Amino acid sequence: MPATCAICLQSIIAGNDVRVLGTEVMHRSCAFSGQETIGQRYQRELADLRSKLVSAQESQRRQAVALQQERQRALNSEQAARMADERVDNAGLERDEAVSRQVQAEVARDAAIRERNAARAELVKHTSAPELPQTEDQRDATVIRMSLLDLD
Repeated sequence: MPATCAICLQSIIAGNDVRVLGTEVMHRSCAFSGQETIGQRYQRELADLRSKLVSAQESQRRQAVALQQERQRALNSEQAARMADERVDNAGLERDEAVSRQVQAEVARDAAIRERNAARAELVKHTSAPELPQTEDQRDATVIRMSLLDLD
């Protein structure tokens, strides 16, 4: 297989003026044209592909981190919701217990009032109040006022 120019890809014929750059051979006119050789294009494309690969890997890593953070936020949110539900349930139970205690206290208070009233009624049945003298009640209001003035 004959040698080919690394720039124009034409065959190099014996007697042509050539230049050798590393492992690449090219016509003298092509070497001074300023165009890239196949190796240079390959190296540039390889560097571009490596750069794209690094960029894609970095993007993938950032997406994985963002996904992990979103997953953690979702787990935290779910846990907070469960804790809030539990607090609501506990508050409901405490409220129900407080209502139950209040009802029991009211029932006990009503029973105590009934017992007190029954004891008073029983006491009234067994004891009779002494008769108070009604002499003062029968006096005239003017007499009472006058006696009060005398006290002053």
